Amino acid sequence: MKLRQCNNCGKDYQYKKETSKFCSNICGCRFHYYANKKKNPPQKVIRFINCNHCGNEFEAKVHNSKYCSGGCKRKQWRIDNREKHLAHQLKHRETHREDLNKKKRAWHKKNLNKISNYRKEYNQNNRDKITAYENEKYHSNPMFRLQKNLRTITAGAFRRKSWRKGAKTVEILGADYETVFNHIENQFTNEINWKNRDEWDIDHIIPLASATNEKELYALCHYSNLQPLLKSENQSKNNFYDLQDKDKYLEWYSINIKSI
Repeated sequence: MKLRQCNNCGKDYQYKKETSKFCSNICGCRFHYYANKKKNPPQKVIRFINCNHCGNEFEAKVHNSKYCSGGCKRKQWRIDNREKHLAHQLKHRETHREDLNKKKRAWHKKNLNKISNYRKEYNQNNRDKITAYENEKYHSNPMFRLQKNLRTITAGAFRRKSWRKGAKTVEILGADYETVFNHIENQFTNEINWKNRDEWDIDHIIPLASATNEKELYALCHYSNLQPLLKSENQSKNNFYDLQDKDKYLEWYSINIKSI
């Protein structure tokens, strides 16, 4: 038995002709294919196209390339499949709410300086934009306007008395803003509603100026002391109040809310 080593795969095979070099036609074809490829390597065609998402020009390495990066491909997919993407995000947040909140708090705590610097820089560079947005929201969103009014009124009352405002406005009010919103709304009349907001004020029944100490001021800032009042009536009222009404209110506050 005559054996010879195949020039392609290196295996020993039984040959019949002296000119035989390969164990099979497949090995012969493979050998000649790669030999010709080394002698005459194919020329690389460099093709530049524009990204379907960002529009930047890039070198297309594959014939069906459409995006310059995986990031652009994902962003474009989110745009084309917005509803599907939002549904997936909502489901993911509901499923992993605790983990996501924990990571968010940890990142926020770790990057306090970074967040503070970013906000300061953004506010300085976008002052006109922020002012225009807040003005538009102030006149179109009753809840936003209520929050802003109450913050301004409460902070001003402490500042005029030269006392320190030692808590957030929502804590001083004794309820969340939605509760305060409903409290005001429940006192509406035919002349007072959210549509004619420019015609009435948020009034403190017992004026904040009547507080003689910080504890009284905290009590008078409570949301139960709030009422909607027409501007004309509020101007007539000024800082007038009945001393007996104030005593009754402070007594009620001490019993039901917090001791003064």
